[in-house]
Amino acid sequence: MMKRVQVHPEPEGPSPSSHPELTDEKVDGRNPLGKLCRTLRADTVSAQQRKQLWTMVVIALVPITILAILSTILMVNSSATNTQLQWVRAKVGGSVQDVGQVAHRLQIERGISSLFIYLGGEELLNKLRGIFNETDRTIENISWVYDNDSYSMPGHFKSKAAYRVNLNAFRETVVSRNAAIADVMNFYSGEIETIINGHLQGIKQSAGKLWSQLISYQLLLMAKEQTGKERAIGATFFSRGGYSLSEDYLWFMNVSYMGRGLLETSFQYWSSLRDVYTGTVKDTLAAAVNKMRDEVYLNDHEMLSPSLIKGDMWFDNMTSYINDLLTLQTHLADVIINELEADLLGGIYNVVACAFLLSTVLITGPLIMRGIIRQTQQIQRVGDSLHRKTLELREEKMKSDSLLYQMLPKVVAEQLKLTGQAPAETYDEVTVFFSDVVNFTAMSAISSPMQVPFLFYSCIQ
Repeated sequence: MMKRVQVHPEPEGPSPSSHPELTDEKVDGRNPLGKLCRTLRADTVSAQQRKQLWTMVVIALVPITILAILSTILMVNSSATNTQLQWVRAKVGGSVQDVGQVAHRLQIERGISSLFIYLGGEELLNKLRGIFNETDRTIENISWVYDNDSYSMPGHFKSKAAYRVNLNAFRETVVSRNAAIADVMNFYSGEIETIINGHLQGIKQSAGKLWSQLISYQLLLMAKEQTGKERAIGATFFSRGGYSLSEDYLWFMNVSYMGRGLLETSFQYWSSLRDVYTGTVKDTLAAAVNKMRDEVYLNDHEMLSPSLIKGDMWFDNMTSYINDLLTLQTHLADVIINELEADLLGGIYNVVACAFLLSTVLITGPLIMRGIIRQTQQIQRVGDSLHRKTLELREEKMKSDSLLYQMLPKVVAEQLKLTGQAPAETYDEVTVFFSDVVNFTAMSAISSPMQVPFLFYSCIQ
């Protein structure tokens, strides 16, 4: 039996409350809750992106900062090392040559002064005055480092002027022959020893890796000083025909063996110095000096007689030998200065390299950070785009599924999606219901297409 239902037409347009599928949050603009959820999700994504961005920035900033700090430390250390090398070059490098020149001039002045005190004569006096002038020129041309408070020196070493006043005062006693040979030896030896000890203070303060060359140079200076004493004392030996006093003989033996021992020790501190010595001192000169030394060592009065000629020969031979030691001293000084110059140049290169590294880090660091930020933002934009596409795809899928479920039973629709087939089902008993709507044709004529299915839903419910 068919049931007739009176249906009244509804206003045009479906009611949102009667269409659940149309009131879902998929309908933008009609559902404030859905819009709020989307906004919250957007804020959440934005916060996550900021967190990711800061994480990438920090990860990149840490090694850049560490590299910048290390570069700064290296540059500061290199600058400090370079400053120290410059100080060493100015203090030790300059004094290496200057000390040797002054000590050499004073040694020559000591020998001629001793000879003048013993022999006298106008010719020897004129020669001595010339030696004085050469010594003064040497003092005038060198850099005077003893005015520095780091040196513990006597008062007259505090300036060139004070030193020359003290030196000229003693020269006057020599010229007037009011000084003894012992006074000459003590004065000049004391001055030379003070200068050498001042140089030793500089070595102790700033030797560094050049300590072996500097110690060898110091020993060479001391050996040359003892040889200068040996020359002055030995000249009186041949002029007098031997030493009558044991004190003079012991004095000569002491300075002679000390000078030779110091020279040998300097070879041990810098082995290359022996080769330079062998190539500088001629064998004939060394043989002549050793032969005359042996005569002094024997001090045989029966075989000796006063001889000014042998005294001059001894003085000339020892002067030539001392000049060869000066050549050796100059060579070693050049080696030391060249190594100091090389170290100083290397220090400058290190400072420049560290400055370049630091500049590179400071310049490229921001560029790297900017690139990382841009790349991270680009990746995030791509991720956002993929996220939006995924949501859109999911939304479209839900729409297509909803439409499919309206046309087919859900079980059949799922089977079609999974397997592409929907096998027929059999039922033992079925009931078929036929119905009709009174005045359906007239009602459909005055209804919109969307109102017609709503009419059926109302009848079924």
